Amino acid sequence: GDPGGAGVQRWKSDVKSALDKLGLSTSESMVNRVLRQINTESGGNPNAVSPNGYRGLGQTKEGWGTGSVAQQTAGLVNYAVSRYGSIEGAIQFRLANGWW
Repeated sequence: GDPGGAGVQRWKSDVKSALDKLGLSTSESMVNRVLRQINTESGGNPNAVSPNGYRGLGQTKEGWGTGSVAQQTAGLVNYAVSRYGSIEGAIQFRLANGWW
């Protein structure tokens, strides 16, 4: 559920849980990287929909773009690692290309 508040910090525990479930680092630095990516994509709004139809925290057309914040967060982290090799790889690609 929505813990209240605004922006991405309210999803910190969900991000940490998703990282843990995927066997990834749950360090403050890693959690903050994912939160920055979420902020860039959706401003922390799990119901965000872009004009092009991208949805959720990670702004995707994949199935994980909808559903609970936990599902969206796990999908976003899993996507970043499977497509770019790491969260950092996804962030670097986004910085270089303006999309991911």
